[in-house]
Amino acid sequence: MYTPRDVLLELIQQALTDTAFTDLVFTHFPTVNAEFTVEQRKSQRVRFLLEHIDKNKELGKLLELIKSVNPIVCAEFANRIAQIEFIPLPETPARDIEPPSNLPLSGAKEFVGRQTEIEQLHQQLQANNQVAISTVTGMGGIGKTELALRYGWQHKQQSYPGGVCWLSERGQDLASQIISYSQIQLNLKIPPELGLDTLQQVAYCWRNWVTPGNVLVIFDDVTSYQNIEPYLPPPSGKFKVIVTTRLQHLAQAFQRLELEILSEEAALELLISLVGANRINAELDTAKHLCKWLGYLPLGLELVGQYLAEREDLSLAKMQQRLEQKRLEQTALKEPTLETTAKRGVAAAFELSWQELRESAQRVAGLLSILALAPIPWSLVRSCLAEVDEEELEDIRDRELVKRSLLTRTDRDTYQLHQLLKEFISDRLKNAEWIDNLKRQFCQAIVKVAQQIKQTPTVTEISEISPYIPHLAEAAEHLINWTEPENVIWLFTGLGRFYEGQGLYSLAEPWLKSGVSMMQKLLGASHPSVASSLNNLAGLYKSQGRYEEAEPLYIQALSILFPNLGENHPNTQTCWSNFVTFIQQVMTQGQESQLSDHPITQSLLQEMKK
Repeated sequence: MYTPRDVLLELIQQALTDTAFTDLVFTHFPTVNAEFTVEQRKSQRVRFLLEHIDKNKELGKLLELIKSVNPIVCAEFANRIAQIEFIPLPETPARDIEPPSNLPLSGAKEFVGRQTEIEQLHQQLQANNQVAISTVTGMGGIGKTELALRYGWQHKQQSYPGGVCWLSERGQDLASQIISYSQIQLNLKIPPELGLDTLQQVAYCWRNWVTPGNVLVIFDDVTSYQNIEPYLPPPSGKFKVIVTTRLQHLAQAFQRLELEILSEEAALELLISLVGANRINAELDTAKHLCKWLGYLPLGLELVGQYLAEREDLSLAKMQQRLEQKRLEQTALKEPTLETTAKRGVAAAFELSWQELRESAQRVAGLLSILALAPIPWSLVRSCLAEVDEEELEDIRDRELVKRSLLTRTDRDTYQLHQLLKEFISDRLKNAEWIDNLKRQFCQAIVKVAQQIKQTPTVTEISEISPYIPHLAEAAEHLINWTEPENVIWLFTGLGRFYEGQGLYSLAEPWLKSGVSMMQKLLGASHPSVASSLNNLAGLYKSQGRYEEAEPLYIQALSILFPNLGENHPNTQTCWSNFVTFIQQVMTQGQESQLSDHPITQSLLQEMKK
């Protein structure tokens, strides 16, 4: 046995005396070509040829190249080489590359009774060469989202090297999520020539998915097919889609996986994982009755299990009694529908946990219920409750809310209330004397976030601010009355900048238009803040080339600012500068015909033509 160096070294050294041979090698062996610069190729020819050309598989190809430039050398060594059994070069082990993913972390301690469904879901998704779409359906609290999460984490590495994309539909903007994922996870650049149509931008993202291999796309908590249909990936074996929804039949063409309530065995297993086998086995019949009363619903079982785990001396019988006493008018004297049973069990569990909270913890929970139904950056909570000691706030979060499963950790320093919990807490505190003050504190904090959004944010800044956007929208839509009037404009300006900065003009426009109408309503048509909102909207139209719509807004803004603030005020000068830039852009593009005969416009035009 001989290594390739024993025989090929002299052959290659002689062949390399002809520089044409080197050029041919780089042309015919792309791997070598890709891994070495021109300088490296010239100075290390022999070494890299020996190390980077597979002698067993490509020896014949190498000999042909040598023959083409030096037939004598090739003939001299060809017979010698043919006699040798080469030792294969060791293969370089493949690197374990992590697929791009924005999968949230799972908030559940245990996940039982669903492995069959996970395997069934995997079979559905892999059985179709075209785009495979499976819906995971079931009632609220049944574990649809958790199942999709567990499937994604289990199969991400092996089945979806192309990536996993998690999208939230309820109350969220799908186009923005898809585009942001492509920009952040895939480093995809959206061509400006695509224009303003976000659907075209989404289609571009799907068509230009850069990572090889299958891709898993998860649309979570879908409320209607029409909401996701424009954003589905194209028919291709590359994309596998999971849709979680409460709707039993979202679309005829979709494969469906319906989640049922847990079996009694799985429900008991979940309780055992939370409470311990000894306590459950000691009151097994009562435990079975408790599972049945909770409707075998994972959410209800998790909450009650956590409640029992904190109280080691509380019997299951006493637990059952407390549940029934809390909902005496709803006690299960007859077999109710499954959905009604589930809601009842969950509400009773919420009430029990709620009564165990200190008032300080109830206040924190009240603040969380004010925020949007979306992941909550904990930094936002700290900003809202700046008067509370940071460590105390963390203790409330971790040792009261998270511990009682009233709050779920979804990512690093990110938490979320379950939808039913948000509704429960909001209803529970609607008459609390301090709830209005919490709303004002939230609005003050989110205004500061909005003020940090630049007019042209970078991709990094967009990524950093994205978690706050649902909460900014919540304030703009529902909490205007708790925001200082002079700060209301920032809610709409911040949202407009966030979307306009990404080229999502159709998403920015409604917010900026709402900002104009809201400021007019709150402060009157001639207030300087109205002028600022008009200037913002005009700038959006200018960016889109909608000059006929932009011009009157600039003029209206200036007509407010000149008499109220004077021509030397910074706001007036900013608006005037924007108007001048606008006129310059119109002239550069030869679009003066779109401008009106307004004296301000015509005077500026004549001056700039001189």
